[in-house]
Amino acid sequence: MHSSRSLFSFSAIGLSIVLVGCENKAFVASQKPFTSTHIAVPEPSTPNKLNQSLLIGLATFLGKGTSEFNAAQPLFLKSGGQPLILKDSNGLVHRSKEISISWRLVSLENTKKVSRQVLGPFASFESAHNLLLKLKDLGISSVVAHPNEWELWVSNDLQLPKELSSVLVEMTVSSVIKPVLISSNGSLLLNGPISINAPDGLRWNNGIFAGPFKLQKDAYGTWTLVEDVTLENYLKGVVPHEIGSGSPYSALAAQAVLARTWALANSKRFFIDGYHLCSDTQCQVYKNPGKANSEVKRAINNTAGDILTWQNKPIHGVYHASNGGVMASLTEAWSMDNVPYLEPKLDGTSNFTDRF
Repeated sequence: MHSSRSLFSFSAIGLSIVLVGCENKAFVASQKPFTSTHIAVPEPSTPNKLNQSLLIGLATFLGKGTSEFNAAQPLFLKSGGQPLILKDSNGLVHRSKEISISWRLVSLENTKKVSRQVLGPFASFESAHNLLLKLKDLGISSVVAHPNEWELWVSNDLQLPKELSSVLVEMTVSSVIKPVLISSNGSLLLNGPISINAPDGLRWNNGIFAGPFKLQKDAYGTWTLVEDVTLENYLKGVVPHEIGSGSPYSALAAQAVLARTWALANSKRFFIDGYHLCSDTQCQVYKNPGKANSEVKRAINNTAGDILTWQNKPIHGVYHASNGGVMASLTEAWSMDNVPYLEPKLDGTSNFTDRF
């Protein structure tokens, strides 16, 4: 669990669960509804059209470590020009060129119980998701989570195949972290989700991002700063940082198609946390869109809407900085079933390939 004891009052049983007699079928331990594996947050819609927007997590686990006596590091937001406009779910509106948000631990009137079987950790999302699909075939529902490393969460009311071991986690949630607006008039407790509009953009991570933005809860009791960005504008923050804005035009165009395909194929990666993709190397690197020069923009515009598909679905278009001269199959890199469009192949000139 990524959160600390200051966030949740809980009891955790760290032992391997080996359950027998399931005959490859899931069952409900009782007629009552399934126990929640976590405090759920609203899932984003699935982007199934190229003109739909993506929700990108710019900063994650915000507020982590907040206790009754100490607040976690505050979140500072700075405008690119005109004042930022912050609105919370209670109707509070705050305008300022600079916004500071701290954190407070707030007790709940009614405690909530969560219980889950945790499988993992896994080396990658792909490996965790592959097991999710295998469990789904057995009628067992699960969700991929990333509290620190990739994990698979299964309700404690479901029986796992006997060959799988898991850790049982049980928690009683008695308090939650909430954001606090710090202003010249004092501090105001905010209720999420919180929208932040930036007419002239938000200065973030050495760049200016257009937004709009949200500050919203995740599945671990902390918060995420999320940008709502169109797919084509998202590519302006991906292509120059994944391949370099000075690359040949044909390479930039190929990268644009691949990055667009990858984004659509992986848009469920952070569904449990209420957004689509992260901004670091667990996804595609998404940084300062201002690094997209005229050639990058031309490559994105000229390939607009182009993706790679297999059987009418976006392919699992993984890519890397260097393959060492040999393209590997999917099963060599991840615990996944193979796909026909990713095959081992020597990658180089004939002078190189003829020697092997």
